[in-house]
Amino acid sequence: VINGANIDVSGRYNFSNRTGDLTILLAPLGVVQFAPYYRDVFPGKLGAAQLSLNLKVAIQPDLVSSKGKITFADVDLVLDMFPDTGLKKASLGIDYALNYNVEKQLLAVSTLLFNFNGINLGAEGEVDLSTPDPYLVSRLFLKKLDLREVMQNLPVELSRNYQKYSFAGMVDGRVDFSGELSRGIDLLKSAQLSLTDVRANSEHLRAGISGDITYADKVLQLENLLLQYGDQQAQLQAKVERAPDNIFHGEFDLSADTLD
Repeated sequence: VINGANIDVSGRYNFSNRTGDLTILLAPLGVVQFAPYYRDVFPGKLGAAQLSLNLKVAIQPDLVSSKGKITFADVDLVLDMFPDTGLKKASLGIDYALNYNVEKQLLAVSTLLFNFNGINLGAEGEVDLSTPDPYLVSRLFLKKLDLREVMQNLPVELSRNYQKYSFAGMVDGRVDFSGELSRGIDLLKSAQLSLTDVRANSEHLRAGISGDITYADKVLQLENLLLQYGDQQAQLQAKVERAPDNIFHGEFDLSADTLD
């Protein structure tokens, strides 16, 4: 028992062939009580959080694999980079499956599912840790992201300024990253988004957009994008490319039967 929270650890290890397994179960544990251990490195102020674990670990001579779920509940948090926006009673769940090749120093994540206040995101990828600057290859998934549900589930502090737009519609897609972690935004290599009846209030009219957006090799393309504003609509196709001199060049084709 740790600070009133039960922790159950069970497993076995075979010394002859260096294999084993481990299971860790942790009932909700108050994290703030351990602030002295993380306060100096944590980028913000954590007022409250309850941590639960359900983890399984398998050990082989050159491979360590693990899967499970990590849950943070009743999170009160203010990040240093967003001092005016705090989280109250938020929840975060992480489901994962990964393995680490000890000899190659390669971390492979086959499943990484985030659930933040009911908003779901998925990811997968690999990180090569054998060099001083780790190399990442990963993909982020957006699967049928309902914008109305996103706005309803975001903390009020984050959504308050955007409620007036009444966002709605579905977003599907993926975003691919690769390169050394130190490259920052240049890790973005390609993206593909599909917008289905994405809508928002604009002044006294309802505006909408549907279609496909792709990005690859520093080229952004809009495919058969349908724009709607009130009872008017137009179709947009575009290709925008960033030249070596960082000047953007674009070609746009806008068509409509009638346009006021």
